[in-house]
Amino acid sequence: MAEIPPHLTETLASMDAHRIPAAFTDLLLPALGESLPGTDVSELTTEELRRAFLSYLPDTGQEVLVAWPADRTTAKLPYRAVLERIDDLWYPSMDDLIIVGSREGRPWAGR
Repeated sequence: MAEIPPHLTETLASMDAHRIPAAFTDLLLPALGESLPGTDVSELTTEELRRAFLSYLPDTGQEVLVAWPADRTTAKLPYRAVLERIDDLWYPSMDDLIIVGSREGRPWAGR
């Protein structure tokens, strides 16, 4: 099975991501539920997408969990790195991307 987005493994390695192999099924699905609400942001430009994420989850230097459901892949990354490399991490026409962080001490998931 091909990775979605292409070269995901190499991209995560270049970002020194801490990949968590079982986190998607063991941590994220039980915590968030099988059906996550989402907003279609596929038509946004990269900069509009960054602003949209920042409006939901401000960058305070925190780490977030980032998941690619199609690959059942989860990695822990600095949120700032996700925002900077979003165009390498998400291909809107090909996959979903879930970002899980904390907003005002409460869990938050963006998709």
